Amino acid sequence: MAGTTKTVVFDFDGVINSYKSGWTGEGVDVIVDEPVAGIKEVIDELRQRGYEVAIVSSRCQEQKGIDAINSWLNLYNIKVDKVCATKLPAIVYVDDRAINFNGKTEGLVEKICTFRSWTEPQSNSKFKDILDRFNHEGTKYIVGTMYGGKYPQDKLTIISKDQLQLSKNCDSLLYVWAYPGPDYNEYRFEDYGLTWAFTPEDVYNSEN
Repeated sequence: MAGTTKTVVFDFDGVINSYKSGWTGEGVDVIVDEPVAGIKEVIDELRQRGYEVAIVSSRCQEQKGIDAINSWLNLYNIKVDKVCATKLPAIVYVDDRAINFNGKTEGLVEKICTFRSWTEPQSNSKFKDILDRFNHEGTKYIVGTMYGGKYPQDKLTIISKDQLQLSKNCDSLLYVWAYPGPDYNEYRFEDYGLTWAFTPEDVYNSEN
């Protein structure tokens, strides 16, 4: 494709290769899954329109990985212009493990912490909803218990939102109540509605 100036870079696993089996641990040259439905047609059309299509994959850190990808592409009659390990200059990158940065950092940490590729189980929908609610400007506090378990209304502890911080692995909220610690309460997202919630009603409703 002489004279091509427009390059589109595709990731391989999870974009061209469906990667349904995930990483098998058998090596970069083992590719067991079929193509993503319709991806061959997308690549064919892009090349017909004058785009150069490149595949960049961590598999290509080893020559046997490059050879395996090329063999797999030949098996499914998928034509591309380059297969390499190094990120190339491109007009766009197509990747299943990317966040489209919009110039705003608000909520970026949470997006990163809760990110899932389409090939991974999407079990974090409740988790993401709780984070979204917590980050909402209208959220001022949570109600929880000091020692876990379910308590009647007069035992609930009200904690101001500005006293809470997101844990390092982004799966809970931390309330440090004895400085320098290590005394703190941890409110795990999986326990929402049980040991803590945004309103008392959210806790009471879980008991019914």
